Amino acid sequence: MEPPAASPPGNRPAPPPSAAPPASGVRQDLLLILLLGLLTLAFLPSPATEQGFLLGSDKVSDTRAQFFAFRQFFLQEIQAGRLPTWNPFLLSGQPYLANIQNALFYPLTWLLAVLPLWVGLFLLTFLQIWWTGAGMFVLARVMDLSRPAATIAATSFMFSSVVILRVLTGHQSDIQTLCWMPVLFVCLYRSVIQGRPAFVFGAALTFALMAVAGHPQHLFFFCVGGLFFLLCRFLVVDRNRVFLARLGKAVGLTVVLGTCLAAPQLLTTMELAACSSRAAVSVADQNAFNGTFSFPPENLSTLVVPGLFGDGVPLPYWGRGYYLWEMCLYLGIPALVLLVFAPCSPNRGVVFPLFMTAFLCLLLALGKYQPFFPHLVSLPLFKMFRGYSKFITEAAFLFALLAGFGADAFARLAMTVRRRAAAGLLLLLLTGSVVLLSLQAWTPSEWSAFRHTLETRWEQEFAENFRIPGVPEGSFQAFQAGIRRSFLLFLLTCAILAFQTWRAPGHPVLPWLLVGALVTDLFLFGSRYTGLSFPADRIAVPPEVGKALTTWPGRHRTFYLPNEHDTNDTLPSRIEGFSGYDTMIVRWFSELVSASQEMPKSRNPVTFSASLPPIIFRLFNVKHLVGSRNFANPYPFFTPVGTFGDFSAWEFPNPLPRAYLVPRAVFLHDEDEGLARLLAPGFDPTAEVVIYGDPPPVMASASPSLKAGTGTCELVEWSPSRLVVSARTEGPAWLVLSEIFYPGWRAFSGDGERKIWRANHAFRAVFLEPGDHRVEFTFFPTHLATGIGISCATILFMAGWWFWRRPQGPPETGNATA
Repeated sequence: MEPPAASPPGNRPAPPPSAAPPASGVRQDLLLILLLGLLTLAFLPSPATEQGFLLGSDKVSDTRAQFFAFRQFFLQEIQAGRLPTWNPFLLSGQPYLANIQNALFYPLTWLLAVLPLWVGLFLLTFLQIWWTGAGMFVLARVMDLSRPAATIAATSFMFSSVVILRVLTGHQSDIQTLCWMPVLFVCLYRSVIQGRPAFVFGAALTFALMAVAGHPQHLFFFCVGGLFFLLCRFLVVDRNRVFLARLGKAVGLTVVLGTCLAAPQLLTTMELAACSSRAAVSVADQNAFNGTFSFPPENLSTLVVPGLFGDGVPLPYWGRGYYLWEMCLYLGIPALVLLVFAPCSPNRGVVFPLFMTAFLCLLLALGKYQPFFPHLVSLPLFKMFRGYSKFITEAAFLFALLAGFGADAFARLAMTVRRRAAAGLLLLLLTGSVVLLSLQAWTPSEWSAFRHTLETRWEQEFAENFRIPGVPEGSFQAFQAGIRRSFLLFLLTCAILAFQTWRAPGHPVLPWLLVGALVTDLFLFGSRYTGLSFPADRIAVPPEVGKALTTWPGRHRTFYLPNEHDTNDTLPSRIEGFSGYDTMIVRWFSELVSASQEMPKSRNPVTFSASLPPIIFRLFNVKHLVGSRNFANPYPFFTPVGTFGDFSAWEFPNPLPRAYLVPRAVFLHDEDEGLARLLAPGFDPTAEVVIYGDPPPVMASASPSLKAGTGTCELVEWSPSRLVVSARTEGPAWLVLSEIFYPGWRAFSGDGERKIWRANHAFRAVFLEPGDHRVEFTFFPTHLATGIGISCATILFMAGWWFWRRPQGPPETGNATA
């Protein structure tokens, strides 16, 4: 291999930090980055047919249940010339732009506005996996790894389980965020360790892109690991004030400038988080919620046998932690072997902090399975997120880098200290063979005892609130096949290293054999997941059902319950749904629905059970219930209206209209009292509306006879973020909308803006004086304009700073050798 910096005489010396790489070297690097793109294409199937296909499985995919529907709504709104700020088609209306997983401010999202949606989603997946590998390759080269070693680092991360399994599930927001991790690390490494302050601006921009890409949890976890790495570097190598000042300046500016650049998304998302059902969860429930998706210690074995607890396709995952894609850490057997030699690298000032950070990430990934978890979730930022298993993404990133260091370290040993290299390889071969062969020798009875131990732990964790997954048939045979595969790959890797040690040390072809072995291993692992696809037109309400629902008179909502994967199909079909799935739900909707089922009002997520009372369907303007043909309707107050293909429909007799007038209001401050009043038998929402707050002056001074106004109203215009109601009242009255209350909605009539009150716990209402009224309701996120102003000011500041303080001459002095 090409040796790293400070190599023995006769090999390529490391260029000084200020020296530009030769043009031929840049061309070779670009060719290898292009090769990574071709390998990515080899992993993915063709994106387009006559109807269009989507990557992933329609049985376990969030593309199936969430992302395609939301992207389709985005495309429809852009084509209509509207900014998609509000989504009225799920859960009776929810914020769209404020939900960070929709990634409206992520630049690549706008590719979907100009391409067929299935092609756009394929292109997003391809570009971002390729970008992940390209960033890893550049980072490894910045750390002065040889080209084969950099290719090993790139391929072992970009095709690892933490990336590829996200394709299976359609987790676009995860891929969009983690693909920028190598770039952010490059910028911080160059600015802090190599003394290039201009790279702080690149770090800030990358920070902002990760913040708006849809999964800020990855950004926060990566920042935890990156800061720990830099602090370890300070303690191990650079114990001087110059480095510490540079560290503080770079990290501070990155976070502050990056946050300001992402302000339009972050401010609106913070408002949604404060108004979501997650904000109302108790401390105890929040801690339990944060502990979900903790990485079980036994799943470290997936480093060697990724399908030990089921490969997901076709063998279901049966281990702890719910889902395979959250609980599998596989980098390839060749990368794992090379990782062992990373401590032999002469660049200990980088390798040691990388190891320490990787082990910290693994410890944090254990979540509730490690003793410090109760203290961890009490920290300000840590308590905001669940899914601590996602720390394995950062661990995989660091282990992939270390595998590259291990590749160069072994090449150096093979050329300079051959006996030590041979001894280390022999010890590794013996140890690995003993472990793998002992596992291969397990009998069915020993496997059953192992399974029983895990089932017991499942029962202890989820005895009351989770169905323990059964261990599928064939799990023992799959375990043995996985051990045999890993053992063969282990022997192949050791054979290549042995030949490199004894027969051809320094031979330029042998390192690429390791690359080939690694790519083959990861292709055999990942192709079963990336090769799956399903028709895009499957994500929609069937045409015959949609036609019936949209032609029935009036504007009403539909309770759509075909199966768990189809709950969002009303969104691309533009049918207003009462049910659905979203990651953050306005809490007033969730509280009312949960309280009606005698569940804790802080329940997250919301559940639709058979105990929903008629008042809920009446308040939420639900007219129809649709289920599959064999759906057992648990609501006797719905009457059958017909069968449409494989679906049946029922009708609710007396839903409230979308807009209606109520003559009398009851003003309350206690939400529990309000819920009790709404759900009490005999409550009539057309005679009385529950308003939270103090009465307006005109109502406080009105005589009792004026409080019983009558009149008519009609919804005359409707779009997702704008409604117009025409009303005529003979006395003071309340105009109530069966629309979810949320900050950012404003009401205007001929005499100016009117206050929107939270009515009947979850809905909107305005007070009307006697007379004719035309009331326009519009939605624009409260803090969006402020966020845009902050972002624009930050861009101007960065541009001005760059122009006046652009770097001149060599980098700062005082930094240690990388």
